[in-house]
Amino acid sequence: MPHSLPSPAPLDPAQRKWWLPGVFALGLLLRLLLTWGDGTLDVNSWKAWAWAAATDGAQRIYGSNEPIPPTLAGAAAALSGETVNRKVVYRGVKYYVDYPPLTMYYLAIAGKLYLASDPAFAHADRPGYLERPLLNFLVRLPSLLSDIAVFALLWLVSGRWRRGEAGTEVDRSRRPTIKLLTAYWLNPALILALSLGYLDATFTLPLLGAVVLLMESRYALAWLLFAASVLTKLQGVFLLPLLLVVSLARWRRLPGYLLTASATVAALLTPYFFSGRLLDLLAGLSYNGRENFVSGNNANGWWLLSYLHAAQKGGFGVRTDLLPLDLLSSEWAGLSPRLLGLLLYAAYALLLLTWYWRKRGSAVNIPLAGALLYYGYTIFLTQVHENHLYPVFALLSLAMLFPTLERRGLGAAYVALSVVYFLNMFLFYGLGRGSWLDGEGGGLRMLPGFDLSVPLAVANLLLFGWLNWLLLQEGDAGYYRQLPRRSIK
Repeated sequence: MPHSLPSPAPLDPAQRKWWLPGVFALGLLLRLLLTWGDGTLDVNSWKAWAWAAATDGAQRIYGSNEPIPPTLAGAAAALSGETVNRKVVYRGVKYYVDYPPLTMYYLAIAGKLYLASDPAFAHADRPGYLERPLLNFLVRLPSLLSDIAVFALLWLVSGRWRRGEAGTEVDRSRRPTIKLLTAYWLNPALILALSLGYLDATFTLPLLGAVVLLMESRYALAWLLFAASVLTKLQGVFLLPLLLVVSLARWRRLPGYLLTASATVAALLTPYFFSGRLLDLLAGLSYNGRENFVSGNNANGWWLLSYLHAAQKGGFGVRTDLLPLDLLSSEWAGLSPRLLGLLLYAAYALLLLTWYWRKRGSAVNIPLAGALLYYGYTIFLTQVHENHLYPVFALLSLAMLFPTLERRGLGAAYVALSVVYFLNMFLFYGLGRGSWLDGEGGGLRMLPGFDLSVPLAVANLLLFGWLNWLLLQEGDAGYYRQLPRRSIK
């Protein structure tokens, strides 16, 4: 049965009718105004990929200029991460290609739309080509549409998950729906992520859809969307441990679920197989594991280690820079920081999934465990970038639609996490290149005489511990048992 919770002052019918549409319009306006700028340097890669995919085909964008031979030696070279990745030449500059194929298809559409407005884009490999701000907007368009769809999905399920364990109607005036959806859609951190040009919304959408389907016991479709998430951005793979554990509820059908995901992957990779570029694609994706730094500007324990390493020579007020993985490994007598991070994350994931297994009678614990799996990934693993926390907000929002979680202090933790995420991006990139507050927050990062990203990393670690304490001390013991399929019509 529902816990007895204090209710916020209810909105009158007119407010309920117009509040969320008004919030959506305001959030959309802000996003539309902020998607025309230059963002981070990553946006240049998106534009280069959009040009190459639109003019040469998404299936030819990976690998070297000649296909890798389809031999065992070729496959080993592709998977090693050391094969020379095709360098797309855009405006005279070379760019690596290391995102999965669905992203290339999205960017191919963006590139073709821009090509229709500017035929000279066909020759954008030349140094003298001048692009227009419309291209900045179009390469962000898939993220913008995905962001809208995530909001719409949260809105949809908030209105249709109405029944609790005993089949009693949940008092919708007491649901935190309006407050929660407002907090998500007007979250300055998520708006900044889109403004800077990050593509995380595109894989968060199928990821969130997969979790919703898991809660509805629609496992085959959940596996299909999981595969789509991974083929959009590789970080989608961190849902896999939870997906496997939840699917054990129907363990006899697990091979079929795995086949569904495999068939989805095979269907999307078929064009690369027939074009002889499948190994080139694998070579491109394998490059992701070759980045030579312990933290890619992500404020976590590895960033603190980077600061301490720099402070040994530069003192307390030193500016923290990327610490090379190979340098740290040599100082640790060959111990791999990457391997240590993987072991720490594996241990954390095992503890988290053990907690979930004990509380598996409640569907609400699925998005909670998913959120922590992704948050833990940004804490424990090396080579994590400042924007990788993005899907945590959608997963936490999904879990917080359930009123039994309102009393846990999750609202305060959500706000604190938003502040950390915003500052983690802002202190490194400001509001984007060419804005009035560009690199390093317009100089704010070092303004106090020390690196503000260092106390931010400490705050992030403390927040991670607090969230684990909030979510794992009890879990949801059973207000919502496994949601019936009919609850979403």
